Amino acid sequence: MLNIVPTPAHVLTWEKPSANWLKFNVDGAIFMTEGKFGIVTATECEAIAMKHALALALSNGFE
Repeated sequence: MLNIVPTPAHVLTWEKPSANWLKFNVDGAIFMTEGKFGIVTATECEAIAMKHALALALSNGFE
């Protein structure tokens, strides 16, 4: 017999970063309607997204 103890759900919500900090969302997505795809791991996808986010931040004057 299994002894199952329910645990309360842990809900995460977005929080605004502190002053002088940036927060990036690096979730990946695939859009099949563009006819393009790639084979990467979730880690690779998030690293590529972070690279683009940092480049965007630098091009907009953030240091």
